[in-house]
Amino acid sequence: GRHGDCTVKNIEKDVVIEHAFGKLVLDGAGKVEVKARHSDVNVRNIRDGVAVSDKYGTMTLEYVGGDMRFSGLSSTIDLNHASAGSIVVENAYADTRIRDFSGTGSTSDRNMPS
Repeated sequence: GRHGDCTVKNIEKDVVIEHAFGKLVLDGAGKVEVKARHSDVNVRNIRDGVAVSDKYGTMTLEYVGGDMRFSGLSSTIDLNHASAGSIVVENAYADTRIRDFSGTGSTSDRNMPS
């Protein structure tokens, strides 16, 4: 979606969403991929992994499991209550906060090229 708010809830399967200029709420799904620009992305209750990219927005994720990948440019990333096999965070020009994280694999933080 573009230039509007979008709410998606209780999806049993995998979800792929592209969004720009608004608020995106995704609550409950298997595996998730979100590509966003200038968006306020809120994702929670994901079971099987998540990949989120956003430029010039915010990403808030809670109660997520599975492998995780986050990519941001001037985007604040907040991750709370997560359990992952691996996590990759690429972010430039904004803050990244990770709280209550447990994992069985690797954790890496990569700075994006300027």
